Amino acid sequence: MSSSGEASCIEIDPAGDMYIKAIEYATNPAGEDGDNLIQQTVLIRVSKQALVGNSIAFKESLESSDNSHQNALGIRHIRVKSLVIWLHIFHNRDLPNTQWLNLQMDDIADIAKLGMEYKFKLSRFNAWFAFWLGYQDLRNTAPATLQQLGELCETFQHKFGGECIAKLIDNSANHVLPQAFTFYPPIPEMSLLQSTFQIQLFGIVSPEDYTTWGFSPQFQSLYGSPTTAYSDFYRLGTMPFNPEILPKYKTFDILWMHQSTFLAFCKTVDNIAAIRDVGPVSRRAMEAAWACLALELYEDSPPQSHSILRKVFEMVEQYWVDKCIEFGWSATDIECLEDNCEEPDHEVAEPDEDEEMEEAVEVPRQAEIELGIALDDLDIEDADEKYEGLSPNELLALNQKSVNSAQ
Repeated sequence: MSSSGEASCIEIDPAGDMYIKAIEYATNPAGEDGDNLIQQTVLIRVSKQALVGNSIAFKESLESSDNSHQNALGIRHIRVKSLVIWLHIFHNRDLPNTQWLNLQMDDIADIAKLGMEYKFKLSRFNAWFAFWLGYQDLRNTAPATLQQLGELCETFQHKFGGECIAKLIDNSANHVLPQAFTFYPPIPEMSLLQSTFQIQLFGIVSPEDYTTWGFSPQFQSLYGSPTTAYSDFYRLGTMPFNPEILPKYKTFDILWMHQSTFLAFCKTVDNIAAIRDVGPVSRRAMEAAWACLALELYEDSPPQSHSILRKVFEMVEQYWVDKCIEFGWSATDIECLEDNCEEPDHEVAEPDEDEEMEEAVEVPRQAEIELGIALDDLDIEDADEKYEGLSPNELLALNQKSVNSAQ
């Protein structure tokens, strides 16, 4: 076996108590690992606790009776870049960096493959995958790539991304949905409470703990922020309506030629619905039709100001009251939904508990783990345990108690 020279070193955890020796082999023209040529060898300093807590394969190997005192682990036939990304996530809870957001499709596929081979907690990559997908350009994406992206969305539990990909694959549905709903999946975002209280308490909120969704930078560069919260935008974009009721407006500006644009739109739609005998249009369907038409016209002839796209459903309450009486609807059918109405309750989010490691699971044969590299044990400085184990609510109570005592 040929050698690639001395191993380079990466310190994922500078205070780590063990090393991983990762050996990456060069690939042959068929894309498979070569048998003899080592491309690179890397020593990676890590925490044994982090490995055991995030991988069944690592847990079984490092806690076996024969290897429980080992402080080194050998892994062959893997891509070092993929392993380093997983190890960074296991040890850190910060935002993905720009370089990782620019990973290629093959890189993400290999990250998923490595995670499944070594029985990693795949959910640890969920938020990172959602950020990555939100930065991709899905226009003109090949069908095979879309299919692969859909599978990755399922693997990493990205509901919104999966819906976007499914609609891109199903071309028959795209005529109803503007590009804004299909080409630009949302990214994880902190809730209002997280961006205030939790940052004040903990200094940083991990993307893994974000409780809501927001517009991606790519989306905002084109559309701004059409609604206060992405959940409002999602509701408007996915609420079904009959496309036959849409007026044949030619430009975006025509939506803003009346004093009450939405009221004028509603009356126009009512006339179209009566002529085509498609029945009365509900408030939810009317709002969805307005948003769909506005976005389609906006994409064809965008105005200079993004803010003009914000939905304005004012001066219409009496219109809906009259319609409710006319058609015998209930009060809930015409209720005005406030901004953020579908956002999570404003409570301090508890940090996610570590998922329970599955009971004995057989590690795939291809995940070759070799123990036995002789390295000295490394000392770890004791962490400050003053606040260890306290929940955010308990920390809030302590903080309030401190404030009260100071007054």
